[in-house]
Amino acid sequence: MDDRSITLSDGRRLAWREYGPAGGTPVFLFHGTPGCRLDHDPFERPTAVRTIVPDRPGFGLSDPLPGRTLGGWADDVAQLADALDLERFHVAGISGGGPYALACAARLPSRVIAVGVICGVGPLHRDELRAGMNEQNTAMDDLARNAPDMLREICRTIATEASADIRTFFRAGYDGLVEPDKAVIDIPAAEEMLLASGLEAFRQGGDAFADDLIIHSSPWDIDPATISCPVLFVHGTLDRNVPLSHAEYLAGVVPGAQFDVLEDEGHLSVAIHHSVPLAERLAAIA
Repeated sequence: MDDRSITLSDGRRLAWREYGPAGGTPVFLFHGTPGCRLDHDPFERPTAVRTIVPDRPGFGLSDPLPGRTLGGWADDVAQLADALDLERFHVAGISGGGPYALACAARLPSRVIAVGVICGVGPLHRDELRAGMNEQNTAMDDLARNAPDMLREICRTIATEASADIRTFFRAGYDGLVEPDKAVIDIPAAEEMLLASGLEAFRQGGDAFADDLIIHSSPWDIDPATISCPVLFVHGTLDRNVPLSHAEYLAGVVPGAQFDVLEDEGHLSVAIHHSVPLAERLAAIA
């Protein structure tokens, strides 16, 4: 699994990694917030899906893009797909990557075959979606809305602390997790993948983390109601990072959306255990 990159039309570098068979059905998978191209199935389960995981601007090895937007991500993905000779493809997004998957479907209707959203973030500018969200995420949303410069400084501090000792930093919030998420972290392969991804996500500092949070908290520049391809939502009932209400809202907006509610599942548990099955369901849609 080698790092790959292209130079986009504006001169920026866009990096990615691929997992699964080279001849498999291509699915672009968009990482969480923070996250990077190292987000993948830690159990390396056999699959016929070719999973392509790009770093968003400022994460990992991808060059930053000041002032980037949700809808603008679709342009980057289109250029990457062109470079890979993929006329049509599937997309999926985990957690903070969920809105970016929906953005591709809205902006690239002739190219995106189907979309999967795995414990994905909804439009946080809608106050009702903040209910049930944990204190840390609520506080970050408050800063994203009202004090973005302060948020950037905090995200830079987070990046510095995480880079200095990622394992201690990652485990600091363990006690506040729901039991299914604790169970995931206690699986060595899963924890090692999450640690590696978290460390690499902050390679360039914390600005990309802040960019994602600000985008999530601002009115979206895409309309999910215009999406015409199949969309599958998967979400756990115990999720406190991104409450179930986010998926409920979006599934009610996207025409014809399918919605799987996973009882007694959290956030990390859904992301780790259900990403591969969802990708395979997407790949079966022609």
